[in-house]
Formats: sequence, structure tokens, C-alpha cells
Amino acid sequence: SLFKVDLPPYPCDPETPIQFAFISDTQKYPDEHNKMAHLLFNRVKNNPPNFILNGGDIVQDGSVESKWQNFLKASLPYSTSIPIVPVLGNHDYWGHNGKENTPELFKKYLMTEKDNSDGYYTLDYPQFKLVVLNSNFPKLGEENIKLQKAWLEKELEKSKQKEQVVIITFHHSPITSNLFYYGPVSIAMRKSWIPLFEKSGVVKLVLNGHSHLYERSLKNGIMYVVAGPFGGQKNNFPKLKNYYRLSMHPETYTYSLFNVSQKTIKMETFDENDNLIDNFSITNNI
Repeated sequence: SLFKVDLPPYPCDPETPIQFAFISDTQKYPDEHNKMAHLLFNRVKNNPPNFILNGGDIVQDGSVESKWQNFLKASLPYSTSIPIVPVLGNHDYWGHNGKENTPELFKKYLMTEKDNSDGYYTLDYPQFKLVVLNSNFPKLGEENIKLQKAWLEKELEKSKQKEQVVIITFHHSPITSNLFYYGPVSIAMRKSWIPLFEKSGVVKLVLNGHSHLYERSLKNGIMYVVAGPFGGQKNNFPKLKNYYRLSMHPETYTYSLFNVSQKTIKMETFDENDNLIDNFSITNNI
């Protein structure tokens, strides 16, 4: 009863921007998560966002119930009043028995009975559509991956017909200076999913975690934002040259605030000292 679970419907006024916060990798250090949670809440408390998007690796070991309880305790500054929109990360699958596509404790703490049990879904607003994908391909199997991709193609086509901007989020960052660039999921995303994003003409922004370093890149008209950790271990040593990179801050926790209208997507990113370290504004022309 302490936490908001259901994301309430909002008045469908196309002229009112949707605001949301983006964090990721809250997993390892609850005390650091809690410090960042206070910074975030203090900044937004007078104008709270519609939701907080958590980009995955919510806990360090998804099979340990106390880890989920510690996450919720650490999140108390914001989770008592702002709904959490969760993305499945690889750590959230740790200890997963493989019988279902979504781990039991993730479902227990961050899902409702109405949610898609496969871990992917949309939030559909007049201003934009948020598509949440489950990028944990090694846990899903080929058939479930194909089903998810077919579902995504239909969602993108529906948005194309409506001339509706799409923001996509999933855990594994496909464009990053981290060595995870060579991970099997990132390779699969670059090979067959990103071309689908680009072909659609409606995807403007992709939000990821997993790399534990803040990075923003632009490739073929799509902005990619990788969150810094929000309690997870920092990645201080990026190893690769990302030729699409516009901004990088590898040695800090971060949170980002988005304002999305029918005309623009605006972002501001803040570090662990609550300093503004990056921002952008892009138009929503389809």
C-alpha cells in the first residue's frame, strides 16, 4: 500500500505535454539509489512527472526477495507518489527458473494482473507512444523473440498511420562505448531491430541502460540515450570509440527528465551533484 502500482489514465489533451523521468540500473547499492531518489524527487516534487521509467537491472539478483524490498525502500522518495514504468534487465532474470518469460518477483513487485506477461507493452498518448521491449533474448527463445518483433512491427505501423511519434525503450544498449557493444543482444538489435526503427520513420528516441555510463548518440535521425546508473556500479572506463556519440559522462550517476509535446521532445540530464550535464531538443516531424 506504500507504492503506486497502477498507472492512471490521463486526460487526452494533445496540447498538454507528457513529462517523465528516466533512470536505470538501480541495482547494487540501495543507499546510493536512495540518495539519487531524493535528488530526483526534490527537483520534481512541485511539478511531478506522469511516471518514472526504470530502464532495467532494477535489482542485483532478481531471485532474492530482499533485494526487491530494498529497492522499494530506497525508492520511497518518489515511488509513493509517482508510478514506476519498469523495463526488464538481465539482472532481474538472475535465478529465473525459465518456466515463464517474466520472472516471478518482477511480476510480484512491479506488475499488475492486467500486464503483458512477456515483459513488453506500450503506453499510448496523443503526444507519443512509448514502446517497452524485453531485450533479454537469451531468456526468451527464438519463437518468443519472433512474436515480440511481429508485435512491434504492428505497433510501429499503427503509429505510422496516425503520424504518431514513437519512443522505444529496452535494457541492452545497442549504441555504446562499453564493451557490451559486442554482446549478442546488442548485435541482434543493430542487425535486425534498429533497421526496423529507422524504416518506420516514426521512432525519434531510444532509451537504454545496461552500460552503466551516460551517453547520448545520434544515428540516422534517431537519438539514443543510455542512462548512467542510479545506484548500480559506475563504469569509469569506456573502451570503444562511438562515432555517433554527442555526449558522454562515464563517471557519475544520472537521471533524465523528458518533456514530450506533439511538436518537440526535450531532455535534461542531471548528475549525482544535481548539476545539469546534458540536454537536447528535437522536433517531432513525421
